[in-house]
Amino acid sequence: MATKAREFLTRAKQCEKRATKVRDVERREWQMTLARTYRMLAQAESEAAARTAAQKNDRTARTMPSQSHAPARNAVPAL
Repeated sequence: MATKAREFLTRAKQCEKRATKVRDVERREWQMTLARTYRMLAQAESEAAARTAAQKNDRTARTMPSQSHAPARNAVPAL
C-alpha cells in the first residue's frame, strides 16, 4: 500500500508543477485542487496501511501461545 501513497504524492507534485506553468487562473486552480486531492488520497492510504499493519500485529499477538501456559521442559508428571 505504501507504493500507492508514493504514486499519489508523485501525481500531486506533477499537478503542482503544472499549475505553476499554466497562465489561465481556472486551470491553475484546478491543478492545485487535483494536487490537494492526491495528497489527501496519499494520507488516507498511509493511514489505511498503518491500520492494517496494526490489525495484523494484534492478530499474531492473540494467536501466539502464552509462555506461562507452556509446559516446562523438565516437568515431572503428577501422579
